[in-house]
Amino acid sequence: MQAAKKLTAAAKSRPKQFGKNFALDEFSLYASSNHFHGLPKNKELQMSHHICLMLDVLVGAV
Repeated sequence: MQAAKKLTAAAKSRPKQFGKNFALDEFSLYASSNHFHGLPKNKELQMSHHICLMLDVLVGAV
């Protein structure tokens, strides 16, 4: 939970480095609800965020 809260805070303060995508939105929901969905869901969101971020970099959005 602490990592999700730190990630959410960092993403809000540095949007050019993190971009904006559904995975960050999910992390934000988890952090605000204090509910941990387990390591598999966490890893899925990490990979989704990375893919979305790389797509943003390739198209010049970030």
